[in-house]
Amino acid sequence: MSEKNHYMYFAKKAATFSLLAAFVLPNTSVATTTPTRSSRSFCSNIEAYVGKLDKRFGEKENEYTRKKLEQSKKLSERQAGRDKEIEKNRAIWSEKRDEQFQRLANKASTDVEKKAVADFKTAISTAVTVRQTAVDAAVNTFRAGLDAAMNTRKIAMDTAFATLKTESDAAIAKAKADCAAGVADQTVKDTLLSSLKISRAKLTTSIKDSTTTMQNTVKTLQEAKKKAVDDAKATFKKSYDTALAALKTAFN
Repeated sequence: MSEKNHYMYFAKKAATFSLLAAFVLPNTSVATTTPTRSSRSFCSNIEAYVGKLDKRFGEKENEYTRKKLEQSKKLSERQAGRDKEIEKNRAIWSEKRDEQFQRLANKASTDVEKKAVADFKTAISTAVTVRQTAVDAAVNTFRAGLDAAMNTRKIAMDTAFATLKTESDAAIAKAKADCAAGVADQTVKDTLLSSLKISRAKLTTSIKDSTTTMQNTVKTLQEAKKKAVDDAKATFKKSYDTALAALKTAFN
């Protein structure tokens, strides 16, 4: 995947985090107002319930961390691959330019023509350096912006998960206190599941918001990089056309 596809790459990742949010907590839609055998024994089994909840949360948090590391590794590998490819292509084109310069030098027979070839070589070499510098700057700016956006999203996600854990712990603590106070099992269960459902909804919203922000940021960065690269190409073409016109005049 090339860097120009980063926008689509991160857009597709939105689904992953949405699914993660859906499975961090148990399905809270099962709460009912009719006492069942399960609800009547809820308080006596609350420690086991909490244990399962903590285990699930830990597993999903580890999964999220693993996916972040995988994404970071893949991104670094793509960038390194792109840099290597650019370096290879630049070396190839540098060799071809030198061959072209040599052919022109072989054709030059007068002092005017020889000077024109030397001037053309200098102008083109300078234009190539300017273009490469501009392109490299555009890529580095894009990558720096992407790193910043990813870090911002990481902070937002870490905060969202921490909030989920804090609210869940508070809801569980209340459920335990209600059980100890003799509150009806069904009421304790309904209250706990309702609180967990609200917390899960907050996490889902946070994920969607941070994903949208990430997508918009990457899109803006991509557009800025494209414009910078296009401007560099246009500047190079203008310099090339000017140098070529001077060369043709000398040879004519």
